[in-house]
Amino acid sequence: MRLAWKQTLALLVCIVIIVGAHAWLRVRGVSETFASDMRRDHHALGRGLGSTIGEVWRTDGEARAVALVERANEREGQLRIRWVEPGAGPDSGRMPIAPPDTLVGLGPGLDAHWTDAEGSGRHYSYVAVRLADRMGALEISESLDEQRLLGRATFWKILLTAALLAAASTVAALGVGWWFVARPIERLIGLARNIGAGDLSGRIELTQNDELGQLAREMSAMSEGLQRTRRSLVAETEARLSAVSQLRHADRLSLIGTLAAGFAHELGTPLNVVGATARMIRTGEIPADEVAAEVDVIEQQADRMTGIVRQLLDFARPRAPVTESSDLVALVRSTVRLMQTYARPRGVELVVEEPALPVVAAVDPGQLQQVVSNIVVNAIQAMAEGGEVRIALGLDAPHSEAWIEVADQGPGIPEELRGQLFEPFFTTKEVGAGTGLGLSVAWGIVNEHGGRIDIGATPQGGAKLTVRLPQTSRGDRT
Repeated sequence: MRLAWKQTLALLVCIVIIVGAHAWLRVRGVSETFASDMRRDHHALGRGLGSTIGEVWRTDGEARAVALVERANEREGQLRIRWVEPGAGPDSGRMPIAPPDTLVGLGPGLDAHWTDAEGSGRHYSYVAVRLADRMGALEISESLDEQRLLGRATFWKILLTAALLAAASTVAALGVGWWFVARPIERLIGLARNIGAGDLSGRIELTQNDELGQLAREMSAMSEGLQRTRRSLVAETEARLSAVSQLRHADRLSLIGTLAAGFAHELGTPLNVVGATARMIRTGEIPADEVAAEVDVIEQQADRMTGIVRQLLDFARPRAPVTESSDLVALVRSTVRLMQTYARPRGVELVVEEPALPVVAAVDPGQLQQVVSNIVVNAIQAMAEGGEVRIALGLDAPHSEAWIEVADQGPGIPEELRGQLFEPFFTTKEVGAGTGLGLSVAWGIVNEHGGRIDIGATPQGGAKLTVRLPQTSRGDRT
């Protein structure tokens, strides 16, 4: 309703200005009309009485003429009539009330008017009368009280009319403002508030064919368009998340394929032990009293193979990402054990520099294991002639970050290629030697955890990648 009140106030101001101007013009007009009528009446009375006075003066003398003026003055209740002569002495009784120069230049047929509004509040009219030997005049005066009363009555009448008009206009303006402005705007505000809160199902229809009605239709169309866009974004986001999940799973399977030869070698030794022991038991080469001990060997080797296979299956199995407080040292240690089967045949030694204090962060263990595996595999593949890959961990207390650093002894990463290192399908390996997705997937996982991967170099010129993770989670993702 604030807009309706403002509109009403503006209307009232306009009404006050217009009515005030009208009242001033009306009172002024009434005053001028009254004065004009007064002068006209004085002129008519003075002309008629002046001609009679002149005639009586010539026939009956001055005394009869002056007596005639006095009788006329007695008959007129509201008017005062006197005979005056220019130049008459102060004791003659004929000196005009008006200033002495009022009748200067007064000739036959000329009138003079003078209003003493500040003094006596009277209007004076003078009608010249030509006598035989000199010039005289009739002074006709009338009080201005009636004019003031008429002006005051006119003013109050206009004021009352203005008050009634203002009251009626206020009621009408408030009613029209509420119905055509405030009520539609309140509905539009409600729709905008719902849109801001994320509720895009609301619609509003205004029957009025004006700007507010057009705005309501446009807002409803906007809400419907936003709702369609949201559905499209949800579908695209779900498709993107599904594609990212499949891509990461494919990367894990690719990594499993990369590690396959190492796992085959890792399983080969216990399988040979189990097979040889089983044959020796079957052929009787092992004495009966030693069979139980050899069976224990078979059981131990079987458990070892089961553990290797389970570790491989756990790594390959797709799981929903869920962050939890995890011991990064234990996670890196288990990942390195998994990677040893790939590193040893290539003459690469994996060394974990474990910190004195625990390193804990809120991460998804499976996803972070994939990050470390991808970076370590990349480091191993960078050292064609073998070497050492060092994995270090620690805490950056001032920034509440945990970090994992993987440093190799390879040729390093040229400065011009660092900006492309995490781009999908970017690789410097030979065709068929890699997909170029490993570091891209690692970067995506770390970014979702609210962290980053820094690229650097060791003092010997090798590559150094540091994963930095916040110790507090962004929230579990299920």
